Amino acid sequence: MSGIDQQFIEALWCKKITISLTEFSDKLSLYYLDNGTGFDLSSIQYGAGLRNIRERIEIFNGYLSINSDVNGTEVEVEIPLKDG
Repeated sequence: MSGIDQQFIEALWCKKITISLTEFSDKLSLYYLDNGTGFDLSSIQYGAGLRNIRERIEIFNGYLSINSDVNGTEVEVEIPLKDG
């Protein structure tokens, strides 16, 4: 997780983290969920780490969703798979 920003790392004060990586026939899906304190998405400053993650996902026409509140943080990434 070397590309994650400091704000994101600080939001990880949690007791439980769930991470799954699943390959479907048409996409690769990464799911992250924690029960930490979360952070305010409207005030987050996208530093180089998070910006690089977004740019790399966009290169592959992928999808990125980040949701965070006082109950924790959820990140979903989907990257379409090309045939052959």
